[in-house]
Amino acid sequence: MRTIFKAAIPVCVLFIAGAATAGGDWEFVRQLSKEADAQRVERHEKIAHRRAGPVVMVHRGASAVAPENTIEAYAAAMDLGADGCEVDLRITRDGVIVLFHDDMLDHLTESLGDIGELTFHETQKLRHRLQYGRKLPSTAPPTFVALLELARQRAMLLHLDVKMPGIDEAIAELLDEADAWDHIVAVNSETAPKLARNPKLQPLKYLGGLYENRRDMDPEAVAAMLPVRGEMIIVDDPRVCAAALHRTASQTVSLPKGLCLPMGAENGLPAPAYDGTNFNLFGYTRTLGRLGAGEAFVILSRDFPDAARPHPNPEEERQRTELIVQRAWAAQNVMPNWSSPRMAVALRNVVRTRSLHSNWRLHGLDGAAAVRALARLKDISAVPLLTSVLQSVDPELVRVSNMSQYGDYPVAWHDAVFKMYIMPALGDLKCPQSKGFLAEYIARPEGELRAWAPVQREEATKSLCRQQLSSSELADLVASTNSSVRGTVIVQLLNDPMNRYLLKRTAPWAATMDGKQ
Repeated sequence: MRTIFKAAIPVCVLFIAGAATAGGDWEFVRQLSKEADAQRVERHEKIAHRRAGPVVMVHRGASAVAPENTIEAYAAAMDLGADGCEVDLRITRDGVIVLFHDDMLDHLTESLGDIGELTFHETQKLRHRLQYGRKLPSTAPPTFVALLELARQRAMLLHLDVKMPGIDEAIAELLDEADAWDHIVAVNSETAPKLARNPKLQPLKYLGGLYENRRDMDPEAVAAMLPVRGEMIIVDDPRVCAAALHRTASQTVSLPKGLCLPMGAENGLPAPAYDGTNFNLFGYTRTLGRLGAGEAFVILSRDFPDAARPHPNPEEERQRTELIVQRAWAAQNVMPNWSSPRMAVALRNVVRTRSLHSNWRLHGLDGAAAVRALARLKDISAVPLLTSVLQSVDPELVRVSNMSQYGDYPVAWHDAVFKMYIMPALGDLKCPQSKGFLAEYIARPEGELRAWAPVQREEATKSLCRQQLSSSELADLVASTNSSVRGTVIVQLLNDPMNRYLLKRTAPWAATMDGKQ
């Protein structure tokens, strides 16, 4: 029996915001280094060659090898044969451009709130939940400057997905300073109209994308959309495309030196202290300190008020936001060694009574944090509750849901953020019940899954691969007719040296495409 783990390091480490780590006193650079004239000329020649195509772009970096939107993920994408990456840009409260996709911090880090409400130094104290891949002194969201340093080293093309309006000019100034306009092949015009109209921009056109439903790991789908000269496609994993284009087998290139400095080194000033406990959520600003087990239990055990009214007055809104954040933070503080029947009961009650809120960024935030805490406690007895919640449609959602303004989506999708925490938790809770539910989930019809929440076949397959699976069960998943299931398992097998023998037997084309036997 074998368990598949993501990437080469089998143990994924959970970091709590503010916890001491080896990289805690380092931050990504904010100033570009000097570039020799000969290096600049050679770089532009390489860029011109890449732009001629065919161009393979990777969505948020190679997230099967390192966390999305990290320097390691971007470097890995280039190592695996890509021409460039799509990257997400946001700005800190004090004006530093960093790379981060989500509106909120809780999905990718152990903090709460919006990254735009933190100063640069505060963002550098954030820690990704999962750590794997090559290590830098800082594991925080990288700066755009650090990305430009990597892009210059690797002659890397960039698709800039600017997530916040009003930062066009700051981005343009950095591109001028880095002499990197020819690296940019796409910019989203909705939030960066000035950047998109800049005469220095020379955009290329996309032929299409293959990252949905893991079609980038399907040789037939790749062959049907393989770009030629002057064309781009975008994928999550470039390996099949690189092999189809007869590119050299993957090689790891060293990361540029000097991407990180001791915190505060660039301006000679010490960095302000930050422990990941400052929040600014919709007018509710408060510093929440670290909580002990007793304090967390008291907060989690409080009765939550009746369901929110669709149009509360400002004071009701403020009070409800405060309660949601307090419960979420208490659950976030739960440590693995706090396991006890009382704590598990309190967390399960928070899952059952997750908050209702018309704003999706706050709706169910407390329940989502409680789901993750139950996974940290390895509370296998919570699996029936989690699977039941995932499959249910709460009738109370009609009181707060505004999904219709986004299109033809089921009311249940207002619970999407909350429910999307459940699937990875089932991967952490290794037991026959989790395994059985995950196997059933990925086999269900699309329409049935869509009625519960956005379809999560890829995440469910990742979680299933973390259960104890036999070789025959893995082989059946590789043979699945669903591209999301099949492609996800192939990626997991590629990243697990212990199971490459199985890949050679079930998908020999994949076993050799990166040059490893």
